[in-house]
Amino acid sequence: MITAKLFQNEAARYWGFQISGHADYAEVGEDIICAAVSALALNTINSIEALTPARPDNRIEEGFLRCQIWQLKEDPASCPQASLLLDALALGLQSIVESYGTEYLCVSTIQI
Repeated sequence: MITAKLFQNEAARYWGFQISGHADYAEVGEDIICAAVSALALNTINSIEALTPARPDNRIEEGFLRCQIWQLKEDPASCPQASLLLDALALGLQSIVESYGTEYLCVSTIQI
């Protein structure tokens, strides 16, 4: 199962995320859920880096990805473009859960 944790600040605004695990929906190379989650997460990071002034702190390894934007944690209004991209990620992940269920992807929100 893939576990996605979305980090929110005290104002309930996203400032980062962590994704780990594998969906085990299909064989390696054919797992559409892993592919979809990976594409959403990596596109979010790439878009934040290319299209916004935010500078995310990323850690990417096999089966693990974490993105933290410290300036958004402290000041959610500091980069509305990055905030919008994180909102879009949350929406995309929730859509996958609605289509395939929590057996393959579990999304939670953590206020820290």
